Amino acid sequence: MNNYMTIILSTIPILGKQLDIKLNSFILSYKSKKFIVTLHHNMPINTVSDEEGNILDIHINSQWSEVLLLKSHTINCTDYKIFNEIQNKLPKKGAVMTLLADTRYDMIAKDIIMIPFDNLSTDFLLPYITAEFTESAAQIAGFSGSPVIINNKVVGIFSKYNIMTKTAYIVPIYIVIKNLDKTNNNSIFYYNTLNIKKINIFNVKNQEIYHPTFKINININSYFLIEGDDNFQVNVTDNMNTESKIMITPYEDLIADNSNEIINVNTSYKITSRFLTLINRFNIDKSIIKLIFTKLNKKEQRTQLWFNINEGQLTIESK
Repeated sequence: MNNYMTIILSTIPILGKQLDIKLNSFILSYKSKKFIVTLHHNMPINTVSDEEGNILDIHINSQWSEVLLLKSHTINCTDYKIFNEIQNKLPKKGAVMTLLADTRYDMIAKDIIMIPFDNLSTDFLLPYITAEFTESAAQIAGFSGSPVIINNKVVGIFSKYNIMTKTAYIVPIYIVIKNLDKTNNNSIFYYNTLNIKKINIFNVKNQEIYHPTFKINININSYFLIEGDDNFQVNVTDNMNTESKIMITPYEDLIADNSNEIINVNTSYKITSRFLTLINRFNIDKSIIKLIFTKLNKKEQRTQLWFNINEGQLTIESK
């Protein structure tokens, strides 16, 4: 019985190029349903298939995290281990975790760090578990999407490994659970937090709030990103000690556009997080990529940006 299955993520063609990315995945049983769990790494998805080329149906292609959930009805689940126990609480520094892939790789939890959900939107951060392997990690390249466990409970999904710092990055399993529980995984939820003193029973200090599941303090925008949903309401106390009930609403801005859709008009492509993530893998002048990131990170930038190719020349245009 296998701990994981290999899948192929084929990206939407851009600039006449398409990537086929090999990922690991695992089966999670949640509320009596089985899902194939993996990551999309903010890539625009055309298809997802198994190694035999059979197309797998997408259940949730999260726009607020890098979680990708597939339906399991087309595979023989008896060939794979079914994970049904999870640990939502983040591991403490020094905790021993195990990556399950072609073999078992032990690693030691180092810290919890906050990373932009799309590697770009610095106002919206998600917690990642960092860890270091107890042995050489050279052979674990390509194991993105593998389950990471503590005491036989899934604590997260292996995302990436930094060879220079010898650091592994793991998506907490709670992010998967929130994707399964939310009714709207296509929006970035946000609220103007400057005057908020308290949310429900937890105080807000230095724009941070205690997260009872993670059991750490996180940025208040991160709290709304993770917990926000359609019809999601919280009790708020402002700096004047006025109590009210507010509804969290979707945030509309180019910098938070992580839609899977790629909009192409003639020789122009609308710039989104996923578009940027993909073309960054191509052999494109890096100064153009740097210019796009610079423009997107300007707070006053609220217009659409388009990537143009005219007679082989690459330019950026605002619309």
